[in-house]
Order: sequence, then structure tokens, then C-alpha cells
Amino acid sequence: MAGSFIGVWVGRRQVRDQAKVEHEQWLRGQRQEAFVDFLALWDEAVAQLDERTLNEYEIEILTRRTAGIRRTRSSRSRCTGTGSLWPGQASESP
Repeated sequence: MAGSFIGVWVGRRQVRDQAKVEHEQWLRGQRQEAFVDFLALWDEAVAQLDERTLNEYEIEILTRRTAGIRRTRSSRSRCTGTGSLWPGQASESP
């Protein structure tokens, strides 16, 4: 009787331990999948940030170029007396 009791007890413990190990493995897999998803979202966010930073940089460059064109245009109109951007091109006067 005692031997069968010990056998049942050991069997139940073995099943419980195995269930715990399987649950821990499943949980580890869930964490890994969540981390992979997190990294994918992180990469996407960094790419968007890089794109936005690049766009802001490009806007700054275009602004500087536009300011340079305006300076050139105003200096030409002071020198030539015309509002033309290009030499030889007449501007319309009101």
C-alpha cells in the first residue's frame, strides 16, 4: 500500500514539474515573440525619425538656398534697377 502511494505521489510530482517546465518554455517563447515585435516597431520608429530629421535638414538647406536666391535677386535689382532674377530678363512693373 505504501509503495503504491509513493508511486502515485512521485508520478503526480513528475507531471506537475513537467507542466511547469513546459509553461516556462511557452512563456519564454511569448516573451521572445513580443521582443521581436518590439524591435520591429523600434526599427520602424527610428526609420521615421531619420526620415523626419532628413526632411528637416532638407528644408533647412532649401531655406538657405531660397534665402541665397532672394539675396542674389535683391542685389541684382539694386545693381541693374530691375526686379529680374536673371540678367536680361525684364520684370513687369505695376
